[in-house]
Amino acid sequence: MKRFFKSKIVGIAALAFGLAFLVGCGDDDSFSPVSGKGDVESSDSIKSSSSVESSDSEESSSSSVIPASSENSRSSSSRVSSSSSNNSPDEPASAIEINITTKDDIFNPEIDYGEMTDPRDGKKYKTIEFNGQTWMAENLNYADSTKNILIKGNTHCYDNDEQNCELLGRFYNRTVAMNNDACIPGAVCNLGDAPVQGICPDGWHIPSWNEMYDFDWAVDDRLDYVRSANGWGDGVKIIAPGLDTYGLSFVGMGEYVNGRSTSKGLYSATWAVSESVYSYLLIKVVEQRMYVDDISLEKMTDNFFGVRCIKD
Repeated sequence: MKRFFKSKIVGIAALAFGLAFLVGCGDDDSFSPVSGKGDVESSDSIKSSSSVESSDSEESSSSSVIPASSENSRSSSSRVSSSSSNNSPDEPASAIEINITTKDDIFNPEIDYGEMTDPRDGKKYKTIEFNGQTWMAENLNYADSTKNILIKGNTHCYDNDEQNCELLGRFYNRTVAMNNDACIPGAVCNLGDAPVQGICPDGWHIPSWNEMYDFDWAVDDRLDYVRSANGWGDGVKIIAPGLDTYGLSFVGMGEYVNGRSTSKGLYSATWAVSESVYSYLLIKVVEQRMYVDDISLEKMTDNFFGVRCIKD
């Protein structure tokens, strides 16, 4: 049985005379988190035959929590966030600036973060307890190709500017994220038993598809609760600061696709483990939505996303 994504009921029931209202989301038709060719499987569509399949009895991570009220609300379409991410168009232009000059600008000053050190290069990362697990509260920025030859040519900074990697995190393709040279676009790769360490440091792992799915349930439409206060906006659309209530501090790092950087400040995607499909968590503020998604192998291209590691 295929596992489908949950949805938020956004329509109003049909009136007595058959009048119905459709509630849609988004005005950015150019968004293409997994294809630069426009041939993208919509997050609102039913997954193709090559999408990941699992039994309803499949167990999630023991430290994850799925709200009981969610069990009967799953459907084939992705959930659309109800949080109000956009201000009115007449608000001041300062609301759309990406005000990040140091990493501290990303984090919630009211949160007591933990800290971990990557022993491979000595870089320090803030951590946060969420849903029974310890998450990195920022995107990974590891790039030592002398210690890992897969990294060479398979990671990028936004606009190829190292400062963007320092502030927003680094983009990795599927091969490097999973740390497996068989995980190339269009290929099924054997990742072994979970957890999959991937490019994460020892003692940490790439989120599994189930862990991402549980994350999505736990956040439950509260998109602004996981967005950083700074780091969202493109100089055109009015985007309110995130609340970052949970301290996860997801920032609008954009993506690197088909050889170019795009959509900084509008959305952020991070890798999830999958052997047969292209899986990720997407936080897309321009359309006020957040979802865990997967794309069939035939639709995969050379996309680079961020990495968030979870402690084993």
